[in-house]
Amino acid sequence: MGDSEPKKLFDYVGNSHGIVYVDLDKILLEDGRHIMAYVEDKKFVDFSNKISEKILEYVDLARGDEVVISIGSSKVEKFRNLTKGKSYEESSLPDDSYGATHYLNNLDMLKRVLKIIRKIRNVHKKRNVSVALHSPMNGEIMTEFKKQLSGEKLRRTSTFNVYAILDNPSEIILADEIVKAKIDGLILNMPRITRQMQGFNFDQKSAKYDLTRNSVFKVLDNVIDVVKNETDKIIVIVENSKPLIKYCVQTGVYGVSVLPEDIAEARKVVFQGESDLILKK
Repeated sequence: MGDSEPKKLFDYVGNSHGIVYVDLDKILLEDGRHIMAYVEDKKFVDFSNKISEKILEYVDLARGDEVVISIGSSKVEKFRNLTKGKSYEESSLPDDSYGATHYLNNLDMLKRVLKIIRKIRNVHKKRNVSVALHSPMNGEIMTEFKKQLSGEKLRRTSTFNVYAILDNPSEIILADEIVKAKIDGLILNMPRITRQMQGFNFDQKSAKYDLTRNSVFKVLDNVIDVVKNETDKIIVIVENSKPLIKYCVQTGVYGVSVLPEDIAEARKVVFQGESDLILKK
């Protein structure tokens, strides 16, 4: 960790003044060894302590703001490529499976991941930590995920929120059904959804997708409309799109998630947008 990294972490997290989003899959993959290999070697406690410490860096800098830990962002293929990964991933799952499909077909792994989240909340007393599941597919699957949470003594409270991360257009269509599984809110992964709407694979890095088209704004409008009686907690992943940030402010969403290096600029856009709304009143 270089000398400048702690300052960067503070700039990205401590100055975000809002929800902090931590991708747990990414942290697990960066380790290089499959989480279940540590279980086999009876070293899971040490491993979970190490992963918890990494997450706590962000949680501590958030200074009480909500920290949402997401699981399921990465494809099964990436977990198979880890040391001992092929041994611990369900062989019948396609390489491009991810999200709820991945974790609910590997319950042993899901339980270990949830133990890490529980450790952060209960052992380290970080009550501002919530959880989000990528690509829940439908309401029934979201309900099954909640059962797994309860099995690990993680239940919805005033401080522990359960979010669904919508990653594709079919989940947008089923947004009302997913929310009715009695969760706290939705996170719209607009870069992934937009890629697919505009003819690309959801993780195609070279895709020249456009987050400023009217169709993108209509997706947001439709979701807000169909879930308004169930939740007002809608978070939108906007990357660095200023027009999309401005539109989110106008529609009154709960929060936006931006690229770390764009937090300072995004705050200016949000401030200006909120000021414009106040002046119109």
